[in-house]
Amino acid sequence: MSKTVDVDLRLRAKNLSKSALKDITDDVERLSQSQAEQAKSADLAARSMRDLVTEQQRAGALARELSNRRGLLQRYIDERKAIKQISEDIQNLTALRRRAAASSDQQVDGRGLKELDKDIRAAERRLTSFTAKADKTKSRLDAVGVSTANVGASMAKITSNLGKATQAYDAAATNVAGYGAAVQRSNEIQAEATRRTQEEAAARARLAAQNKEGVARVGNRNAELTALRQDIEARSAQARATDVAAEAQRRLRAEEEKTAQATRLNSQAVREAVQTLEARRQRQAALEDAFGRQLTMQEREQRAQAESNGRRQRLSR
Repeated sequence: MSKTVDVDLRLRAKNLSKSALKDITDDVERLSQSQAEQAKSADLAARSMRDLVTEQQRAGALARELSNRRGLLQRYIDERKAIKQISEDIQNLTALRRRAAASSDQQVDGRGLKELDKDIRAAERRLTSFTAKADKTKSRLDAVGVSTANVGASMAKITSNLGKATQAYDAAATNVAGYGAAVQRSNEIQAEATRRTQEEAAARARLAAQNKEGVARVGNRNAELTALRQDIEARSAQARATDVAAEAQRRLRAEEEKTAQATRLNSQAVREAVQTLEARRQRQAALEDAFGRQLTMQEREQRAQAESNGRRQRLSR
């Protein structure tokens, strides 16, 4: 603790001894309420060690001051009790002196007038001394707002506040002792939260990359499909006269519409769509092979027909 904070606490403790009991009671209530609210709504680690130490010292100062005032009030009670007892003693000694003065030998219970007078004067001196002390103690109690009209009620109030201040001090001491563990626990929780956040972010990034890759594959397959369709349309134009080309083109279009509709309805079936497109590509390759054989046969037939027509023309000359 810095010297500035230490001096400040000393000044507060000095001022506390001059504060009225009501002010100290209010301080105890505020401190207890603050601790209760913090226990409900705030984490210990959110506070500073300096605040916790200051709170502990404040509670300790309140407890010490209340203990001093309880001792002062108890002293007043004891002094008033002594005054009462000495007054009774003086009354008893005075009664004995009257009896001794009325006796023939001026003695009572073996005590003469001189001895009784001496005891009475000594008792009166003690009475004067205790009365002065009690008056001084009463003045000190009055100065700090402790009523002496009903010492029982005042003692009960001080004792109650002392109990609360002691509890506040114990709670503050516990907080100071557990501050390091609370901070460590808070840091661990924060680190765990950060780790989970980073893991979730990485998982989302991986998922986004996978989705992007899947979309790219679908896009590439669609481009391949478009190129195949254009090629088939070109070949079909050459072989439009054949039923095989027409049927192949009809089937291809039907499959394209079915694939487009399935892709729109279920974006998650990318893998199945890629597999379907791959199978279609293989079927298309088979169709192209069939188209090629058909065109070859047509070309052979055309050449054969041309050769036959040539022979007929030569023969007819």
